[in-house]
Amino acid sequence: MIKKGNFVLTTNFDFLIEYAILHSGIPKEDIIPVITREDFEQFKDPLELLKQGKQAIYKIHGSTENIITGESTRESLIATIQGFGANKVGQNVFQLESFKQPAFSNLTKNRSLVVMGYSGSDDFDIVPTLKVLKQLQNVIWINHLKDGNRKAEIHEIIIDKISTPKKFDKNNEKLLDIKRMNNVDHIF
Repeated sequence: MIKKGNFVLTTNFDFLIEYAILHSGIPKEDIIPVITREDFEQFKDPLELLKQGKQAIYKIHGSTENIITGESTRESLIATIQGFGANKVGQNVFQLESFKQPAFSNLTKNRSLVVMGYSGSDDFDIVPTLKVLKQLQNVIWINHLKDGNRKAEIHEIIIDKISTPKKFDKNNEKLLDIKRMNNVDHIF
């Protein structure tokens, strides 16, 4: 998907996405992991990077190392863990750090956000940030089925709950909250 011009954000600390990008044939010099505060400030415009032929991966919760440059980025993990609620006031207590917000807004502006492999169980930053984004068009949240015999279902989250699932779990409640607080056209 990154080769087709889609943006990639991850909360994972590991390097598996970078390895997959390298394995896909994208040259190392065209891959930009965005991990540190300086990275987020420098590479906050993903469209500009795309125009330059660069493929960025935004690591929202940091990583121990930038495996493309070899730089130690361990401090980004420590800063993220300490940053959950630290030095934040008012409405921003449970949102991404302020230096990450411009990149996150640019990554989602007038786009659909597909969420895969993310439980949403942390109420510290990602879900609260999604609640306040103003130019996100759609959210497609893919939940893992724990019961392998169950058939996949698609539900649209609508404020009046007409099309929403009959059994509402915590994720569906969060998605309904995002729909209530945001200008998202559709949430599936």
